[in-house]
Amino acid sequence: MSSRQYSPGNQTSGPTKSVQMSDPLSNSTHQLVQGYQTCAVNKPDQILTVNNSRKYRVNIKGDKYICSISSICETAFKVLLILDKENCKVKLLDQTNKVVAHCDLPNEPWSMCNIDSNLVAVTVENNHVHFIRVTKGQLIQDRILKLKIKCIGIAHQHSNLYITDGKALYHYTLDARLGRCIRLHEVIIQLAPRQIYVTNESSKQLVDRGGRQNNGVIRPIAVYYRRHTGSIVVGMFEHNDIRVFNAQ
Repeated sequence: MSSRQYSPGNQTSGPTKSVQMSDPLSNSTHQLVQGYQTCAVNKPDQILTVNNSRKYRVNIKGDKYICSISSICETAFKVLLILDKENCKVKLLDQTNKVVAHCDLPNEPWSMCNIDSNLVAVTVENNHVHFIRVTKGQLIQDRILKLKIKCIGIAHQHSNLYITDGKALYHYTLDARLGRCIRLHEVIIQLAPRQIYVTNESSKQLVDRGGRQNNGVIRPIAVYYRRHTGSIVVGMFEHNDIRVFNAQ
């Protein structure tokens, strides 16, 4: 599986009200999120103040449905990728947040995380984990892990994979050896000191200082903080745009 080149996307801009967001590490519904990454916020309860935002179109030719951006991550080289759950695609963005390449997945994907300098892992509905490599502006299939569990949320840390099936947290090595299984109700007690966080929320909102939902953000399901740009990227359910907020 390899990517097909695509250029360029539409973008529009407009100011929004200042917003505050607590726990910007949460990536998507039913997703495990690692709390310690090069791109993560050091303090999970840190509040980020947002002054303005821009929106960028991420639907492309060949999409059959309205986009649902369920996960966002970037490589060590600061290349941003988004996971379009509805259209079963990983999409590669350039520095202007235009979709420049994508690769198709065989079934509906759930979540995504970075592995090394240019490799990401994607959980797919058929109990697979797809490893996809960013190479010269393209997305190339690296390998596939076939597991015995339903693969939903995924995170990577220190050569270990942490995968959820909605009921338990599984610890795997990168060669698919199972290390440990922990029921989700035990995660907070046993893994919180290692800064691993689990979310199972039915909805998320970005709100302004008065508690009102932020204009332009409807049904957000993926939130990602880019430390090197000081920005927050938000993906939404059934929406062809992503929102990029300038954070303080």
